[in-house]
Amino acid sequence: MFFNSKNIDKMNLENYLLSKGVEIVSRSGAELITKCPFSDCDIDSKGKEGHCYFNKDTGTYHCFKCDAKGNKVTLAKYFNDWGKTTTSTKAKKKTALSGLDKTAYDCHANLSQEAREYLHKRGLSDETIESANLGQGEFYGKTWITIPIKHGNSTAFLKLRAFPEAKNAPKYLKWPEEKTEAELYGGSEILESRAETICVTEGEFDALIARQNNLPFAVSGTAGAGTFKEEWLEYLRHIRTIYLALDNDEKGEKGAEKILNLLKEKRPDITVIYIQYPEGTKDMTEYFTQGLSPANLLENCTIEAGGPPQYDIREMKEMRLEDLEATLDLTIKYEKENKCILFLACLTAYTEEDQLNVYLVGPSSSGKTYLMKEIAEFFPSEDKEILAEASPTSFKHRKPISDPVTGEHYVDLERKILLFQDTPNFQLQKTLRPLMSHDSKFTEYQTTDKGKDTEHIAKQSLIKGFPVIIVCSANEKLDEQEATRALVLSPEVFEEKTNAGVIMANRRTANPEQYKKEINNNPQRRELMERIRFIKNLHINSVIIPFPKKTLTKFKSISKTNQPRAQRDIQHFNSLVKAGAMLNAPFRLDGNKNIIATETDLEMATRLWEKMHKSAELGVSPYLWVFYKNYILPPFERNGKKAIKRRDIINEFYEKTREHITADKFRKSILPNLESAGVVKNLEIPGKREHLVLPLIDENGDPIKDCGKDTGNDTGISQKEAK
Repeated sequence: MFFNSKNIDKMNLENYLLSKGVEIVSRSGAELITKCPFSDCDIDSKGKEGHCYFNKDTGTYHCFKCDAKGNKVTLAKYFNDWGKTTTSTKAKKKTALSGLDKTAYDCHANLSQEAREYLHKRGLSDETIESANLGQGEFYGKTWITIPIKHGNSTAFLKLRAFPEAKNAPKYLKWPEEKTEAELYGGSEILESRAETICVTEGEFDALIARQNNLPFAVSGTAGAGTFKEEWLEYLRHIRTIYLALDNDEKGEKGAEKILNLLKEKRPDITVIYIQYPEGTKDMTEYFTQGLSPANLLENCTIEAGGPPQYDIREMKEMRLEDLEATLDLTIKYEKENKCILFLACLTAYTEEDQLNVYLVGPSSSGKTYLMKEIAEFFPSEDKEILAEASPTSFKHRKPISDPVTGEHYVDLERKILLFQDTPNFQLQKTLRPLMSHDSKFTEYQTTDKGKDTEHIAKQSLIKGFPVIIVCSANEKLDEQEATRALVLSPEVFEEKTNAGVIMANRRTANPEQYKKEINNNPQRRELMERIRFIKNLHINSVIIPFPKKTLTKFKSISKTNQPRAQRDIQHFNSLVKAGAMLNAPFRLDGNKNIIATETDLEMATRLWEKMHKSAELGVSPYLWVFYKNYILPPFERNGKKAIKRRDIINEFYEKTREHITADKFRKSILPNLESAGVVKNLEIPGKREHLVLPLIDENGDPIKDCGKDTGNDTGISQKEAK
């Protein structure tokens, strides 16, 4: 059984895994869950526990323990089933190749000793020559050294290098002649390997000698120093540091400046470091052929040129919940738990599958959007997207990216933060649900468009990843499907917070430039933003809680409910524990880039969960729960725990806030939501226009005993007589 580019799509993934002795421990829709076949990382897994997820539809896989990733092609290569032939002879191996792949192989087989000696003089070893498949061939009537340039898994063209003694010939050409598109030499390898640091050189030979000397994986544009195309940034998806090591001449300097400017605009999260060769040294090849060391190059010949500075982990200190709250307090007054939960939720964007979603629910002008935007300010601009409005179709069919290795097209929302300024329409909320519940790493949507003659054409859209989704909503009534997929928070509403907000708004608008300067120069704020970038650039494999029994015990001691939503709430609770661990990632890392949570992180999550779990369990927003405790229960208590009039509640609200709430809003928005959640009962008195409100639970969420035996009003009508 072997595969190539023509028949790989016919692979039956499940049957193939079984044929290789891979145990499938469970199946969920299109996903197959197995013990990891790529390493011994599952050797300590018990029973039906497995960490490797295969998607039957897309052919992709990911082990969430050792971070092995790939697709059908890399899977076939791993089991030595890619491009196999029935014989091992070189002659028959050639027949398995075609086109430029075969030409490149033939040229490598014909590499003369003379050409090999020339490559040796350039510092390239035989091992490097073999791995790069360098060769020799006749093209355009002359003999050239050939450098195969790959696009994905196939040879895109041959770059031809003239022999030094060749006369009346250009130094470099391409074969075939019509091939004009430049490529990033080594681009597919860095994307497939998820490399985080690379070195950009000016030529293929420079890249090869850099790799040979164990520098960060080196790449090179195939069209000289002046060419680095914006589309090549797709290859740099996982890169956090780039060493620019172009030639020490005017062209090299201009080329490096061009790359630096492109990265500043499109990838400001990448740290850019110039390599400055010693005086008299022209390029990477000349440096190493002089016998100089790679350690000297990286330690003594570098200067930071752009992007975030390299973070000195030695200066980082463990951060407590109080430290986080104090830093956020610079621009967000009060809201202690809300701002910390929202911040930690956004931080979970940098996990594989532990992202937390948040709904900010409350009345207009309560500070929902301000809270969301101020927290978002801490996170890199390239990782967040603020949406005022979006249709379901536009969301599904946003511009996809093309995977340079697999050729697959998909919308990439992995490790992103989506911020909705208002509640998405119902259809878009349906679209978001699979992403919010983390159903599959790849979510496929099918829609139709009208073609010619009114025929309908099916359109497919593939979305990759689980973004963090934050939604602001003035509607206190949330659909249960959204409420269970997210944490529901409400901004605090009280006089002291309003006064603090007025003072802050006055400072901000009186002199915006001065205000922004003061805020941005605050050392705690800057340290927290640098910490976020450091955490992001770790590309964390997974966050592990080594004490699951303790988290379950703690969760049950707080959330004393057996409602079905508890199955999702325990996941949210665990995600809060993991977010706390990520905040102190440098002190939680193990040797495999996993973060190991501690009981300190459990305590942080517990303190936050205690403040917000009750409203979620009752199915009301925190705003409504606070409204109930502050403005309904007190007059009810004063009335001898008897049903109270609506106007008593409205008056209580005014007496405590000096703000008016209309009877219409109370009747249409507040009361129905509390009643549907079983928090109050609305009593209608026959023959009377007056309605009474009967509270059913106390401030702890427990049922009120023996309440409302009669209506408690001057009509003397008992509750039994009331409808």
